[in-house]
Amino acid sequence: MILAMPLVKPKKRSVSFLVMFGLSCLTSAGSVHGDVRLLRLPGDTVNVMYSAGTLDRASHVQRRLEALAGALTKWTKHPYGMTVYVLTRADWEASNAGPYYGIPGRVTGDSLSIAAEGDIELAAFWARLLGRPAARLPGYPLIGPAEGADALAVSDLFLQLESTAVMLRQAGWSSNTPLTMRLAVHLAAWDVLAVREPTRVGELDRVFADLARWPTEHEQGQGMEIEAWVSLESEVYRASNWVRSAVDKSATKKVLKAAEKNGGVISMEPITDKDKQLKAQLQEWSRTWATVMPEATPE
Repeated sequence: MILAMPLVKPKKRSVSFLVMFGLSCLTSAGSVHGDVRLLRLPGDTVNVMYSAGTLDRASHVQRRLEALAGALTKWTKHPYGMTVYVLTRADWEASNAGPYYGIPGRVTGDSLSIAAEGDIELAAFWARLLGRPAARLPGYPLIGPAEGADALAVSDLFLQLESTAVMLRQAGWSSNTPLTMRLAVHLAAWDVLAVREPTRVGELDRVFADLARWPTEHEQGQGMEIEAWVSLESEVYRASNWVRSAVDKSATKKVLKAAEKNGGVISMEPITDKDKQLKAQLQEWSRTWATVMPEATPE
């Protein structure tokens, strides 16, 4: 089992001790198992368990997600706590932490796994999906070879999305459909990125535009292949752009404030009620994807 870590504010940030853990939960990949030796980096809201030799990467992930938690707290007034496992490829494979190295894996309800290394294999993984090499980002920390570091930056965009999903669920938000909830996740992740890292918004647009090249068809009742999954995420991103364009200020703030008055149930109605064209557009979009989204986990 996973050794439980209390989410408390540490007196100082340090690598406190070495632990052994054997993962024994279920993810979309199936049974997760194995013993991997990790170090722990405690944080205010995000604890990081990381492979030896990857402290710089662990610190980078922690700063990113604590900034995300701080921004979401301003909107939801809810405290957050999560654990992220930053794993080398060898540790990832040994613990079966997720189906794809580079795509965040769900370890438990409130914890995720993410790649620690930007290696050549990760660069090839994203280059195939994007149809091009990952873009070079000025100021992004170089972890591994240049091509791999660029690919790691793409993985972190998906980490931002999955961490947002974890935190919104922690706050007690829900929705009547999986599509609406995923749409809210995209809205919130984009708003935080636009404030914290505005230079990356253009990259986000380009990444999802390129991922839309893949078909979304898959065998019903089965987990989605990675190509269909990233294509579906690009569809949700496209719909989130429609919603953002319909409001002058933060769409996330407007949606979550309305949800607070509605028992925590998220809806796009606060925005679409006064925009019939957007409402019709989202309704048609929902009809197209409603049967797909419940199964939208990569295998």
